[in-house]
Amino acid sequence: MCKKRKFEYMVGYMSVLSNGNVLLFTDDCPPELKEKVLKEWPAYKKEVEELHKKGYRSTEDWF
Repeated sequence: MCKKRKFEYMVGYMSVLSNGNVLLFTDDCPPELKEKVLKEWPAYKKEVEELHKKGYRSTEDWF
């Protein structure tokens, strides 16, 4: 893994595509968590993409 699993608390509440885009949130996802992720995800996605450009990759990058 090239980054700390910043969004591990969202496992089971959201799905992420392999390109880093958020696919969906589950119906039982707490609204405050969804709001937090939507606010923080773009910056996190950019950080991971920069690491990918440097050659660091993992199947766990997006969580």
